[in-house]
Amino acid sequence: MTTLALLLPAVVGCQQIAAVLAVASGGDTVDAEYKLPEGLLAVVVDEPEPLGVTPEAIATFHKTFEETLSANKIKTRIVALAEVQRLQQTETNYEELSIRQLGEKLGAEQVLYVRVKYWALKENPEDVQYAGRWRVGVKIVSTERKSDVRLWPRDGAEDRTIEVKTDPSLDDSLAAPVRVAEQLARKLGKKTAQYFYDHKPLDE
Repeated sequence: MTTLALLLPAVVGCQQIAAVLAVASGGDTVDAEYKLPEGLLAVVVDEPEPLGVTPEAIATFHKTFEETLSANKIKTRIVALAEVQRLQQTETNYEELSIRQLGEKLGAEQVLYVRVKYWALKENPEDVQYAGRWRVGVKIVSTERKSDVRLWPRDGAEDRTIEVKTDPSLDDSLAAPVRVAEQLARKLGKKTAQYFYDHKPLDE
């Protein structure tokens, strides 16, 4: 038997082990779609139609998004949610402001605009079980005073649609709606942040 023949089983075995390790570690890395700068980013959640997103859910989303970026070494600074809320409450023509203008008034260099497209804690209002779903469209806009302020996405899409769900739950407690809303907000915060840093597929 040749030396090559003796080595082949070991090589194949190593390749199989490497393949298993690759799967176990999540496989190839998914690249960030957009690299956030280290400047100030305003996160603005907009609900054009009243769908019932709670202030607590927005706060949890905001916090989770910021914490996820920080945990993954993204140095972008986030405008405090209280500042965004203050602008919403005190700006008389808030609804008429463009996304760029909102960011400018908040002192941000860029804006993560989150447009709520769907929100529900149950698939049907009459359902006994909770099964939450939150769908949004997100994009990054510059606050520079120029004609083209869109930074991301740049592939012709209006935005990136992101949807998260919770598992069906037969929970009739008074705390159930709050719990489901918090789960949705945490999932959305993490999933949104992943567009801005390299990560493993299994992290999604």
